[in-house]
Amino acid sequence: MESPTKKPIEAANVSVTPRDEPPPTAPARGALRRVAGILISDPISWRGGVEVIEEEGAWGKRVMQGVFYRVALLPLFAILFAAGAVYLKTHPKQASYMSDPMSRGVFYQPVVMMSDDHVRLDGWLAPALDAEQVIDQGLEALRTKSPAVVLAHGFGMSPRQVLDLFRPLHDKGYVVLAISMRGAGSATPAGETLGLNEAMDIKAGVDLLRKRVYVDAKRIAVVGIGSGANAAILAADKDPTLAALVLDAPTETGAQAFAQHVEFKHSALTFLNPVCKLAFELAYGVETRDLDLSRYGPVLAARPTLLMRWSNDAQGSLPQERVDQIVEFISKAIDKPAPEADGKDPADNDR
Repeated sequence: MESPTKKPIEAANVSVTPRDEPPPTAPARGALRRVAGILISDPISWRGGVEVIEEEGAWGKRVMQGVFYRVALLPLFAILFAAGAVYLKTHPKQASYMSDPMSRGVFYQPVVMMSDDHVRLDGWLAPALDAEQVIDQGLEALRTKSPAVVLAHGFGMSPRQVLDLFRPLHDKGYVVLAISMRGAGSATPAGETLGLNEAMDIKAGVDLLRKRVYVDAKRIAVVGIGSGANAAILAADKDPTLAALVLDAPTETGAQAFAQHVEFKHSALTFLNPVCKLAFELAYGVETRDLDLSRYGPVLAARPTLLMRWSNDAQGSLPQERVDQIVEFISKAIDKPAPEADGKDPADNDR
């Protein structure tokens, strides 16, 4: 039996159409379409996507409107950017500090103060008395009122900056209070204001001392470093009873302080500095010109004042030479009872 004839298998005539390659100008056209879509979209709309406009001439009109909207919003963006920069620069990262007066052999009490604008502040308070004096003098030691010194650190620093003054002042028989100024680890978040609002921190410390029965309220001196020195001047302007001031490296003007700590230094951003200044003053309710030293001649002349210019920025801890000079001045200024302390002409002080 004959096998059926096998028919040859014919290959299917299949034509394969090659995939179209995008023209080389497609990426550029796509980018232009995205830019145009952004420009014609409503910049303050919450809806996604871009509405396609069909009528003639609408694209040009929408592009012009989009450009106008964005130019009009530039001042708002600049203000928001400047405000954010001011916030960051007035809330510098604080270095953790482990040392305290006990590391210098001085017993102290952690204290809490409240400023007039409700900022909670921490502090180190070292009474003048020690256990040996109480044992030797008995109740008489508790009746003794001692002079006191408030220590105020500078911008971006901590009480660690003034720690080297603790032991020498305490050994002289003074009550010593170091304030952790606003922004330096205080429990209440608050921006640093170059010494302007920090004047209220010093006032809070002075008020705390005057409530202590062992403090002579008429013999309280303030030692300020950097912005702490500017704060001390402003505090003395409000409180004529402060007995003496030590001002270590205060800034001469508010413009200088603002330029040093807050302004943009990069040439591409300096145009924003006037906006930053406005944001700073509005946010904290201050005026930088209030830091100008030229306005406080009568304040400095009204009490013994030591004006020191060891550094421009008063960063870091104090060298021994500076500590010795401060302690010597304080001992001359407030060792005597208050009525006799003003007998010396303030013009004779080392300024």
